Amino acid sequence: MLSSFAPWCAERCISASEGESQKPHQGFAGQNLILHRGIEWSKSTIALGLPEWAGKTASGPAVAANNGPVVLKNPCQVQGRALPPGAYATQGQQANGSTVNFALDVAMGFPAGHYLDPQPLASGNVFQRQAYGNYTFGVYMAAAGVSLNTALSGANTYAFFFSSYSKSTPMDPNQGSLPAASVTNITNGYNAYANGTVCHN
Repeated sequence: MLSSFAPWCAERCISASEGESQKPHQGFAGQNLILHRGIEWSKSTIALGLPEWAGKTASGPAVAANNGPVVLKNPCQVQGRALPPGAYATQGQQANGSTVNFALDVAMGFPAGHYLDPQPLASGNVFQRQAYGNYTFGVYMAAAGVSLNTALSGANTYAFFFSSYSKSTPMDPNQGSLPAASVTNITNGYNAYANGTVCHN
């Protein structure tokens, strides 16, 4: 038995929502006011920071000349209310040797907005938050026992499918889908864990 409501609603709902550019068959999508963070897995997003360049400063968060990705001397300066790098080290240690935990963290934890994405709660501008996300991704990967090359390749693959950057963004020559700054931030986090020098807020 067909409802007399269905034709009325379908016609009226579609025409009402067309003026608002909403698609009732897909639900009403909210506005995403944040640039895609990638790993940026880091998203992190470590998901993902620049080699030493003119935009970097010696005393705090760097601001790129082109307002693009940055390398932070002390990523913890923009930690804000996000988890500290030590929490990522602990999570990585728990995933070390556990394929299931590692797979869940990588597939469901690091993508933008998920439980291991620090960027929504970090402070600073979007590029500083990305840098913090990439740093923590590097910390996690080192603690999980993943090689740096594998961590960077994974971040690069994620960025290839889910991230986009302006044409003026300096990209890494070896990881072509990642900004050079993202590669540097991931590497810094990875090495900080390996050397026992993870930053603290």
